[in-house]
Amino acid sequence: LPAHIRPPTPPPRPPTPPPADSEEEPRADEPDVEPAALVFTIRTEPNAFGVYREYTRRPQHDPEEMKTFKDFIDPAAFPEAAPSTEGCMPSAFQAVRGSNSGLPPSQGSATSLRSPSPSCFPSPSAIPDQQLYAPMWNVSEFRLLQWQYNHPNSSSNRAVNALVRDVFQAEGFSVSHFPPGFTIEGAQARMESWDTQDDLTTLFPTEYGWQNARVLIRIPKEGVKFISEEHAPQYPVDDVLIRDLLDIFVATYESSAARDFHWIPHRMLCRTRSPIIRASLPEESVQSSTSTPQQGRRVRRVYTEFYNSDEMLEADADLQARPRHPDDPPDLEYAVGPILLWSDSTHLASFGTASLWPVYAYTGLQSKYTRGQPTSFSAQHIAYIPSVCFHSPWVP
Repeated sequence: LPAHIRPPTPPPRPPTPPPADSEEEPRADEPDVEPAALVFTIRTEPNAFGVYREYTRRPQHDPEEMKTFKDFIDPAAFPEAAPSTEGCMPSAFQAVRGSNSGLPPSQGSATSLRSPSPSCFPSPSAIPDQQLYAPMWNVSEFRLLQWQYNHPNSSSNRAVNALVRDVFQAEGFSVSHFPPGFTIEGAQARMESWDTQDDLTTLFPTEYGWQNARVLIRIPKEGVKFISEEHAPQYPVDDVLIRDLLDIFVATYESSAARDFHWIPHRMLCRTRSPIIRASLPEESVQSSTSTPQQGRRVRRVYTEFYNSDEMLEADADLQARPRHPDDPPDLEYAVGPILLWSDSTHLASFGTASLWPVYAYTGLQSKYTRGQPTSFSAQHIAYIPSVCFHSPWVP
């Protein structure tokens, strides 16, 4: 080709760097990155994948104790079966319980970490059925209508299996909950007419922070252009139930779901099989473990959740360095309550293009696998942002 249209010769390829885990570069048996000035005094035994945790102080229990695979994955991908404790995930603490473990002993049973429940977690049995399942009278009636709405094609085998599993075999089901003369039409009519102020107070009690408020909405006026939104007329909307963001998370932390929260952050580590020269660890770093990391294996830092991130560890260290309240008992855990915010576009109907942008709030103490399950009701809807026509000289 002529020189003026000939493509330029590419530069030579740079030399390939040596592999990170090459045997020629010895590495210490320590994670790649760790927060500064943190001393990890509690170490768990590694699981089958070589993953273990390290804490700066002793946790009161293992939130993942007795978790099954269905707690982390979609159960629809597996054959339907009755709940069972078989196939439970092995506890990260199971090999270090005992007199020298530094963690609470299980007292012979892994379930003892879950029972009795802490007093701050209200048991569902302590809440009246009228408040839990309103406007239904009891849990049996509630589950029956829930099954009907979830399975419009009730003649299929899948729907019948769900009826048996989710209604008849569910905890708390009783035939006595259906009085003589009960009809599904009557229950549906009760739901349709359930909109009085007394009914709303039952479902949204004031002790959980719910307030009845008036909301003023700025509205446009035909043929009039206002200087700013503050000059537009206001339209009042009464009987709007609102709740402060703080009350939302107070109720979240007092709910039974808080049993599975990781109140104390930790760092997660994994032993790889890279041949290395092991460096000695400080004595206080392994005082709670029954064994130390094996010779000839590199330790890598693993990031999976918000509560094993450096940011969470540093925020927790800052909180623990502050003075405690003089009236709090010594064993009362002080924990950081991280709030995760998210928003996306939600289609409002099966026709048209109307959409909203809901703002969701989650707690960072909960596992992402639980937050991703719609049945966990982990998302708190704190706002809805409508789509608007926006014109600005600064935005193209």
